[in-house]
Amino acid sequence: MIQISFIAGMRSNPGLGLYNASKFALKGLSEALALERKHLNIHVTLIEPGPFRTDWAGTSSVRSGKIIKEYDSVAGERIRIINDYNGKQPGDPLKAAKAIISVVNSDSPPLRLVLGKIELDGIKDKIMSAEKEMSSWEKVSLNTEFDEEV
Repeated sequence: MIQISFIAGMRSNPGLGLYNASKFALKGLSEALALERKHLNIHVTLIEPGPFRTDWAGTSSVRSGKIIKEYDSVAGERIRIINDYNGKQPGDPLKAAKAIISVVNSDSPPLRLVLGKIELDGIKDKIMSAEKEMSSWEKVSLNTEFDEEV
C-alpha cells in the first residue's frame, strides 16, 4: 500500500494548517496500518516527496478568497512563497515515479521513503529540533511519575 504524504505531515507551516493536519493524520493512520498488516505480509509505505514540479502549487491549489490582514505577514507570506515557487520546484516527477515503482517492486519496502533534498533536510531538522527540546525538558518530563517505594 502506497500513501502519499509530504513534509507537512512532519513539520507545520503557517497558512497550511488544514493541509498539515491531514498529512499528520495520514502518517498516523499509515503507521498503524503497517503494524496491523505486518503479520499478513502487507506492506505500507509513506512516500514523502519534497517540492516537485507538479500542479500542486498551481491551478490545482484552492485557497480562501478572504484575506485576514493580521495573518498576512505569516500565513500570507507562506502562500506568496508557494505561488512564486510554482514551476521552479527542484523535484523531477518522472524520477519520483521511478523511485515509487522501485518501492512497489521491493520485497522489503520501507515504511517511509523521503524524496528530495529539501524534504530530507526538513525532516532531519525536525528530528534534531525535537531531540534538543526533549533533552532540555527531560528532567521535567521524568519528574511526572509516581514516587514508588522499593
